[in-house]
Amino acid sequence: MTADNELDMPALFAISDFPGTVGDYVDALWRDYSATLAADIRLWGLPVVAYDGKAGDGRDTTFWHLITDSTRQRTEATRQLSLRRCAHLPRVRWTLERLAEGSIRVVWWRERRGRICVAPVDWSMVVMLRRHNGVYELSSAYPVKPHRRLRVFSRAAARWAAQDFYTPAPPHTAAVRCPARPRRGRTAAEA
Repeated sequence: MTADNELDMPALFAISDFPGTVGDYVDALWRDYSATLAADIRLWGLPVVAYDGKAGDGRDTTFWHLITDSTRQRTEATRQLSLRRCAHLPRVRWTLERLAEGSIRVVWWRERRGRICVAPVDWSMVVMLRRHNGVYELSSAYPVKPHRRLRVFSRAAARWAAQDFYTPAPPHTAAVRCPARPRRGRTAAEA
């Protein structure tokens, strides 16, 4: 995988680019997820870990949560494999490593219930963490569709405006750009 964007994020790991079966693809994603946890990423002096729960196959429940989407029933048992979430999994580690090093390529904010959200400055995804018992637990990560990026930015901006932080400020001040509002029915050349 090579970087494919101006932020130098890893390329998406799409199943169409993978030569094996779906089972082999999930195994490769598991290896990437395991490497993320083994990287010993520390945020504000605390390690990033996965929730201790194990699924029926012995893998973390967090892993399955990262690569599946909820259904109408909204239960863990009914979640379905999401190829979009799968493709973005390598970017979870990249995002956390950039936050740990204080890069201006990511921003963070605090949500309700003690959750910390981290996003690349292009707002293409969100990684969610929860501070619990002296660690940051990786709770979720999901790609953000282009037409929803402004909503995520607005949510983060509202939290920044409220100055509602309980963790030390990161060692940088990010230059944050608001995502462009999608124009319906017109191209940039027509505007």
